[in-house]
Amino acid sequence: MDFYKVAFLLGAFICTGLRADQPHNAVASLCEISKVDIVMLVDGSESISNREFCTMKAFISQVVQNLPIGPNQVQIGLTQFSTYSKTELDLNSHNNNQTLLQAIDAIQHMKGLTNTGRGLDHVLKHNFQPGAGMRPDSKKKVVLITDGESTDKTEIPAQNLKDSGIEIYVIGVGSHVHSQHVINQLRTIASEDTENHLYLFSTYQSFYDAAINISRNLCHDATNLEKQGLQADQTNSTGFTGAHRLV
Repeated sequence: MDFYKVAFLLGAFICTGLRADQPHNAVASLCEISKVDIVMLVDGSESISNREFCTMKAFISQVVQNLPIGPNQVQIGLTQFSTYSKTELDLNSHNNNQTLLQAIDAIQHMKGLTNTGRGLDHVLKHNFQPGAGMRPDSKKKVVLITDGESTDKTEIPAQNLKDSGIEIYVIGVGSHVHSQHVINQLRTIASEDTENHLYLFSTYQSFYDAAINISRNLCHDATNLEKQGLQADQTNSTGFTGAHRLV
């Protein structure tokens, strides 16, 4: 067996070991009354290892299982970006959790540069379009997951999304995201209320462990529930293990 076949099989084994299996229905119940279109914008650059990319997919799978997927509830699309950007899943590609999870599991790591700005631009021009499943009466959200600084400009593409009424959540994960320069860039990309829209994780394990809390915040914002009603049920805003949420 040649090297590439061994590498592929090893990667498949690693991803399978991280796959999320159990839904969290208590979280899903918070979103049952809303139409929400969420596009996951996932960093596929070469600075991310195969194992780390698998953890990203496992995190997204956990989020999917925490939300009620359906044509009249939550739709999730996914774009991977590196040197260029690629729509992996349109918003209307899958209308149930099971097939959506299978499609996420099949995504291959692209590798390349970290052109986050190009990814943000791609999401607006290609994912948030009626032909790709965007619904006119839905709340619209982007969840950017990246391991560090962009290699292209991000300010204008991020602002164009915000001007279109799309919320941007930013999740930085890994050893490089705590430098002040990277924090400033990620803060500029995120929607204005950074307490609820910007998360930094030092390790991929702590990032994965926070999936249910981030799902809850996505639901919270989607349903416009009063913060007071959720306070008893939410983790403290700075209490995610290994995470630093900015205010």
